[in-house]
Amino acid sequence: MPSLTGKTEYGKIVAAKLRQELVTRAMANQNYQGDAKTAAAVNIPVTPEFSVSNYSKTNIASNSVSYDTNGWIPSIIDNDKFINEYLDGYDLNTLPYDEKADAMDRAAYALAKAVDTHFITVLQRAINGQDKAGNTYTSGDPRYQKAGTITAQGSGEDIYDAVVRLYATQTKKGVPTRGRWLFVTPDGLAAILGSNKCIRQSDLSQEIVAKGAIAMIGGYEVYTSGQLTGTATATGAGSATNILMIAGHPNYITRMDAFKVEPNWFDGNTDANIVGGVLLKGREVFSHDVTSPDAFVELVAAAS
Repeated sequence: MPSLTGKTEYGKIVAAKLRQELVTRAMANQNYQGDAKTAAAVNIPVTPEFSVSNYSKTNIASNSVSYDTNGWIPSIIDNDKFINEYLDGYDLNTLPYDEKADAMDRAAYALAKAVDTHFITVLQRAINGQDKAGNTYTSGDPRYQKAGTITAQGSGEDIYDAVVRLYATQTKKGVPTRGRWLFVTPDGLAAILGSNKCIRQSDLSQEIVAKGAIAMIGGYEVYTSGQLTGTATATGAGSATNILMIAGHPNYITRMDAFKVEPNWFDGNTDANIVGGVLLKGREVFSHDVTSPDAFVELVAAAS
């Protein structure tokens, strides 16, 4: 199939643009065993714990190795998406650079939105004690009977004080302090930006800005997406209220992704239904899985 090849590697360009477009790019880890490109499933770590014991110099045989045999579980790659954009009026030799760049931007944005949407779905299901498919964790799963904490903002409670409560809850659960994030809804973001304790993006370090954070508050990097919506019921509450934010950490949600077919430009005449023009084609597989649901804390609005 005739394609645009040479020094410019279009797959890497789209991959870089996709990473930049991902709202959740810094919110997940990619710690897994296996090849997401070729395998139907990979293995992810589920709270593997190291054992620390006293070392014996006199009884060396007693210094046995201990490890968590349930530390890794399989996770299926359940998303397979493709792009197939047609541009008329050009061939591979006359396609202008700006047209190529615009099309690759659109492709990256569309793929990033799909990945972010799946991240949000999997995260919200895990907080409710469900696996990525929406089923309750079974007894053979190390995450069985685990779920996130859902708490409500107190009536009249300052948003900063509510964030501090989330921080304390995660600390009690042993979540590392470095790298903690808040994923906030538009309403949650409005509340945070209205706080005098909020550090706005213009005052953040370049390292944090490069990760996509738009603010910091109470020790958290703040990220937002209009796709994060919905309601939830806080523990002890009688009814559901709007979600404001989720406190998390990249250690506890894994992203698996790869281009099964790297994006590239092809002659439109290679498609049986097209005469002339060019095509931007590619295919990406991806998935997410939460490894420790109880590490996440969700804040919902106060009941009216």
